[in-house]
Amino acid sequence: MNRPVRRARRLLPLGLAVSAMAGSSAAQGNGWRTVNFETTQVTAPDVAIAPNGEWLIFTMLGKLFRLPATGGDAEQLTFGPYYDNDPAISPDGKLVAFQSDRDGSEGNIFVLALAGNTIRQLTRDAWAERPAWSPDGQSLVYLRLDRTSWASLAASPRAPAQVRHVSLSGGEPQTVRTQGAVWSAFYLPDGRIGWTIVERDATSGRGSTRIEVRNAAEVVSTLRTFDGIADPIVAGPKGDDFYTRSDRASGSAHPLIVYFAEGAMVFAPLTAGSERRISPVSGERAGFAVSADNATMYVGNLGRLWKVTVPGGRREVISFRARVTLQVREPLTVAKWTPAEPGSNLPPPVLIERARVLNLASGEFSAETSLLLERGRIQWIGAAGGRALPAGTTTVDAAGRFVIPGLFDMHGHWDGCGGAALIANGVTSVRNMGGPIETQKAAADRSDSTGDAVPRCFYAGLSLEGRQSSGGPVVRPTDEDDARAYVRRWKAQGAHFIKLYEGLPWPLQRAAADEARRLGLPVAAHGNSLEQVVKGVALGYPWFTHLPHVHDDVLQMLAVVGTRWDPTLRHGIEVHSRDEPERFRRVPQVDPQVTDITLRGFWADRMRTVRLAHRRGVTLLPGTDGGPAGLALQWELEFFAEAGIPPIDILRLATQASAETLGAGEHLGTLQVGKQADLILLDANPLDDIRNTQKIWRVFKGGWQFDPKVLVQSGD
Repeated sequence: MNRPVRRARRLLPLGLAVSAMAGSSAAQGNGWRTVNFETTQVTAPDVAIAPNGEWLIFTMLGKLFRLPATGGDAEQLTFGPYYDNDPAISPDGKLVAFQSDRDGSEGNIFVLALAGNTIRQLTRDAWAERPAWSPDGQSLVYLRLDRTSWASLAASPRAPAQVRHVSLSGGEPQTVRTQGAVWSAFYLPDGRIGWTIVERDATSGRGSTRIEVRNAAEVVSTLRTFDGIADPIVAGPKGDDFYTRSDRASGSAHPLIVYFAEGAMVFAPLTAGSERRISPVSGERAGFAVSADNATMYVGNLGRLWKVTVPGGRREVISFRARVTLQVREPLTVAKWTPAEPGSNLPPPVLIERARVLNLASGEFSAETSLLLERGRIQWIGAAGGRALPAGTTTVDAAGRFVIPGLFDMHGHWDGCGGAALIANGVTSVRNMGGPIETQKAAADRSDSTGDAVPRCFYAGLSLEGRQSSGGPVVRPTDEDDARAYVRRWKAQGAHFIKLYEGLPWPLQRAAADEARRLGLPVAAHGNSLEQVVKGVALGYPWFTHLPHVHDDVLQMLAVVGTRWDPTLRHGIEVHSRDEPERFRRVPQVDPQVTDITLRGFWADRMRTVRLAHRRGVTLLPGTDGGPAGLALQWELEFFAEAGIPPIDILRLATQASAETLGAGEHLGTLQVGKQADLILLDANPLDDIRNTQKIWRVFKGGWQFDPKVLVQSGD
C-alpha cells in the first residue's frame, strides 16, 4: 500500500508563492549556505508516475519532488549540494531509483525508500544514468556511459554507452549490450530488456532510432526502426506499443534550428505500424511518464507539468507550488582590483566644462558643471570658478553634452584585449573570456602604462575543456590533479578568473573549482544546460554565460544566490539584420535554413527570459561573444532595452555592476572624485533612448582623450 503523500507546510497564496521566500538563507560555514524560495514553474523536469496513478515524482533544480497527480503542494524529497534526476518508481510504489552525483562521480544510480526517506547507492560506475525497473521490482537496467570515448569524438549528442543490469539485492552489475550509440534502456512487461540505438546519416545529419530487444536466451533482435530521434522509450503496459518523445530535426548544427526542432509526444506499435502524434512539445527537454492504465501521459514542458489524455492529446496544466531548499556555496567574486600606479607617461590634465554628469545613484544627469581630470583620475566635479588648475591644463567645452562612465564588454574573445574599435564605441574595459594568458597580460599591461587606444583588461588563461571538438585555444586536463595544476598556473601568471567549458568532466570541474576557491579565483562557465547551471551554482560559480530555455525556478535561484548572468544576446543581430540590413551590414548573413518564424520565435522567448530575470533581481552583464568590436556592445545595450529594461538600469549594468563584478568598483564604474577617468561624452541623452550611447563625441580612458572619428573603426 502506498504511503500517503505528506503535505508540505502551508504555503502562501498563489499570487505570492513565487517571491515570498526569495532571499532567505542560512549560513553553514566554509562558504556553504542554505537558500529557500517558492515557485510555481519548473524548467525541463523529468517526470515519473506512481503505479496507482495518485502521485508524481518530478525533478526541479536537481532535486526530487513528490506531487499529487491532481496538483497542489509539492514536497521536496532530496536535499544537499547534489544533482538528482532520472527518477523511476518501483512497481510497488515504495522505491524511487534515480541518478545522482552525490558520490562525487559523473553520476550513479541510487535508490530512495519513500518510507523513511533513506537513500542507498546501487551502482559504482564512473558515469551511470537512466534507471528502469524490472516488472518484478527486483532489478534495474541502466546505461553506463563512457566519458573517455565521448571526449575524443568530433561531435556527438551523447556519450557511448553500455546497457547494464543490476539486482536490487546487490552484486556486480552485468553488461547486457556492449558500447555504442545507446540512448535509452527499458524493460518490456514480459521481462525482456530493450534499448534504442540512434544513428545519423553522414550526409544529411538526420537521425533514425532502432529499437532492439534481448530475450531470455540472450538473443538480440530488432523490433522496429523509427524515423527521427525517439528518446526516451516507455513501453506500454501490454508490451505491444510504446511512447516516446520524437525529434525530427533536420540535422542542422545551427542552434536556433536545434532549439526549435519539431517535437512531439508519440505513440507507436512496438514492432510495426505508423506512429501517432499525441501532443506537441517545445524544443526544450520534455520529461514524461505514462499511467498504468495507458490512458494518460504526464509531461514536463514550457515551465509546467501537463496531464495529456491518450490518444486524444487534450492537455491541461497540473498546477503546483513548491518550496525549494538548496545548499550552495557563496559565489566567489574577483579579488579587489587596483590600477597600476601612474608612471612617467601621464595624460595632460583636462578641464571639461559645461558637462551634464550622470549620477547612477539618483538616475539623473546634473546641471551643467565641470570636471577636472588629472593623473588619470577625476580630481573634482563642480563649478570651476576660483579653483587653481594644474599647469598645462587643456580645456574641453562639452557644450551641454552628457557624460556617462566608460562601458564594459563582459564577454570578449579578442587577440589580446581588443583595441581602437572598442574605445571608439565607448568600451573602456573588457572581460576577456579565455585565450593565451601571455598575450592578454601584455595587453593589460599596455593599457595600464600607455595612452594607447586599448581597453582595460580583466582576463583568464586558456579555458579548461574536455571535448576534442571544441574550437579555439583551450587546455584539456587529464585528471583532477592536472585540472588543479592549470588553475595554479593561471593564478601565478596573473589571471583574474578561470573559464570552464561544459565539456570538462564534472570530477575535474569540481577539482578546478575547489582549487580556484582556495586561491581566491572565481569561475566563469557556460550555462548551456540546466545541469551545468544548477551544479555550477552549487559550486559557487559567480557568473554564467549563455543560458538554456529557463523558467521562474532557475531565475529565482540565480537571484537568491546572487549568481550573475551574461545572456549574450548576439542572435538579436540576426533578427535585426533582416529588418535593417544596411545598418547591420558588417555581420554575416543569417543561415538560410533558419526561417523567419523560427528566428523571431526564439528572439521573443529570449527577450521574455531577460525581462523576467531583470524583474526577479538577477544581475545581468552585457557581453557580446563576437560581432563587430565595440559596436556589438552598443547593440547589446539596445537588446536589453528591447527586453524592457529601463535605460538607467542598462547603464548601471554596463558600468557600475560590471565594475563591481570584476572587483573594480572602488576605481571604475561611476563618475566620482578619485575614480579612474574613464568616461564618455554623448551628444544626446541616453535616458531618453539607450541608442544615444552610440552618439559619442569624445571618450576618455584613464584621462587620455580619444576622438572616435579618428580611431580606426572595425570593419571600415
